Amino acid sequence: MHPSNFDILNTLMDRDIALSELSVIIKEPHAKTHAAWHKDADYRGLRLTHSVMLISCIYYLTDVPPAGACFTVVPGSHRSDQDRPDLERVKDMPAHVKLYGKAGTAIIFNTNLWHAAMADHAGLQRRTVHIYYCHPWMKPTGHTKFPPRLLESADTPFLQKFYHTNWDAVE
Repeated sequence: MHPSNFDILNTLMDRDIALSELSVIIKEPHAKTHAAWHKDADYRGLRLTHSVMLISCIYYLTDVPPAGACFTVVPGSHRSDQDRPDLERVKDMPAHVKLYGKAGTAIIFNTNLWHAAMADHAGLQRRTVHIYYCHPWMKPTGHTKFPPRLLESADTPFLQKFYHTNWDAVE
């Protein structure tokens, strides 16, 4: 809920936002892609091209140069219901855009956007934090278990809804 971008996230979700998942990804130098082209919002074949059900914010904790393991997207693909092209290499996707930047860069995106992680050709480790947001009425992924102290500190109806206490998402 960092104030520099939480208002943007909250607005994108029509002020109906909850935490769904949090993860940290560390890619070692010269690593190949760990995630080929995909959409996080496709649900069992259901196309969600005209809704914002899930959004994500990725924070670069290290500098990621153009030859680094960039997060990469296909602009406008969140509105397409076409299947992913059959590609041998991530870099073969037409119209992809590499998103590189300094440590501290935040990337906010609709999870229905085609995205992938490029291979690292810069010889640098890439560290990122990925935070996913959904609507409070949606069941969280279950990948992230909230510590009891966090839920106990949720002393307002907004925080209780934000941390999904209604889904018992706690260890």
